[in-house]
Order: sequence, then structure tokens, then C-alpha cells
Amino acid sequence: MPHTTPARNGHALADLPALTIGILLSGPDCTVPRLPHRAGADSIERSAEEPVREPGVPGGKATLTMMRQSAVALLLGAVIVAGGCQKKDAAPAAAPSAAASAAMSEDEKAALAFGAAVGQQVAPQVKALNLSPAEMELFKKGFQASLAGEKPQYDIQQYTSLLQARAEKNAATLAVGEKQKSAAFRDSAAAEAGAVKTTSGLVFRTVKPGSGPSPKAADTVRVHYHGTLPDGKVFDSSVQRGQPAEFQLNQVIPCWTEGVQRMKVGEKARLVCPSEIAYGDRQMGPDIPPGSTLVFEVELLSIKGR
Repeated sequence: MPHTTPARNGHALADLPALTIGILLSGPDCTVPRLPHRAGADSIERSAEEPVREPGVPGGKATLTMMRQSAVALLLGAVIVAGGCQKKDAAPAAAPSAAASAAMSEDEKAALAFGAAVGQQVAPQVKALNLSPAEMELFKKGFQASLAGEKPQYDIQQYTSLLQARAEKNAATLAVGEKQKSAAFRDSAAAEAGAVKTTSGLVFRTVKPGSGPSPKAADTVRVHYHGTLPDGKVFDSSVQRGQPAEFQLNQVIPCWTEGVQRMKVGEKARLVCPSEIAYGDRQMGPDIPPGSTLVFEVELLSIKGR
């Protein structure tokens, strides 16, 4: 379900390790549904206290706070997260030959897996900057120098604002094209029989009627949902996980807060959410581009206490 996450843009970077650890622990993963957040997109800046979202609650408000710990402990935690949350449909890396694999010790295989896991978590952040080939080589040089224990040539704190601005500019450019591309899809959805387009831009259509009560914004609801992009690509689904999600309705993205309040218990509905009431012009993990229109099939199972 789409929950609101605390905005992070106001936090300064304390140091490069904190930035890296924040990226590793809060980067895209399969345990955090990709429902639209209101704020706090995956960005270059990370706060010293990074929220850990509940599994199965898309984009949810933090219920626990991960305080700074040792770099080793955090990195190992990141690897566990990455290993358990690698996309099942991701293209596999080229496997070593049988001879090469047989020649590798378990420690060597673990080192290779560790490097791959770190790379998977950092990759979306690097992609957001749209580095040129020459800049990519400099990034690799800086990364390798840090691994070697060398003192950074330049302090990351001096360039936090520049990197953030660059990522935001790139995202805004991508968002324009994404919004134009999805405009026809939204118009078509609004023209379907039974569809209602609200003033916010939400397109709501009942798929299966319900007969129970409707929730209010302050209610906690239990739902099943299936989230896709306009092209049908699934980015999150409690249905596929086989585990309904529960959340307070006023803690989710505007599209869900508005749309689910229109539903009755037992009802299944389709919500088409323009980016303005979803993730906005932010890249959310590897699957949701800036400016994306999101489509959710939601089944309202129950309202807590009612």
C-alpha cells in the first residue's frame, strides 16, 4: 500500500560511509512494496536515521528507526537484504565457467556475491545521476580508492547539493516524457464504462461491488492489491506475495487515501493514479520512472474495529 515516508531532503550528509550505508539499506528491494510515497523518494541524500519500512506495506511510514551502527554491521545487513530481495525476473549475470567455479573457494564465491549485492543496491543511485562515460570512470576510481583505504580527494559534503540537484534535474526531464507517454492511457481509462475521474485526476472504477462499510481517512484497512505500470509491468503485488497489507489510510499516497475511501468492504476496484497523486517526478527504485502513472487493483478486505 502506498504510505507516506518522511521527507529526507532537509538532511545533510554526515559522511561518505553514512551515505553509502543509507543507500544500501534503503535502496529498492522486494520487501518494500513500491506504492507511491508522498515524500522521501530514493534520493542521493539520506538522513542519519533511516526509516526501515514494514515488509508488505508499500511506501509506508516508518514504524521502526534504524540508528547508526558500525559500517560492517550495516553492510552485512545490506547484503542480506539484497540477497533476499533480488528480483526474480532480473537478467542473471554471466555465470563463471564450470572450471572457474570449481576452482573458487566458498570464501571467494562469497566475496563475488558480496560485490554483486553492493553493486545492485548502489546502481539505481548512480543511474539517477546519468553520468557520462568519463564521469563513470571517475566514480569507479573514487570507489576503488575508498575500498583501498585511501583518503577521499574531495569531501562528499561539498557536493551533496550539486548531486541532489543533478539527480532532480534528470528526473524532471524523464518525468516530462513519461507523463506525455501515459496521457492517452489515462484518457482511455477514464472513458471506460463505469469509470469516474475525480478533480485530483484519479480514475476510479469498481470491478466487483462490495456491501460493507466504507473507511474514513483515519481508519486502518486491510487490503490486497496489485500494482502495475501502464504497460502492464508489475512493480508490487500483495496478491503475488500471498499476504494482505494493513495500513492507516491517511498515511498513504493521496491516490490511495482518496480512492480507498470510495470503496466498501468486499469491493474490488481499479485505481489509475497520475504522478501528481503518486510518486511525482521521482524515480522509485529500478521499476518506477519519474512521472509514472500507476495502476492498482485493490480489494478492500476489512476495516479495523468495524
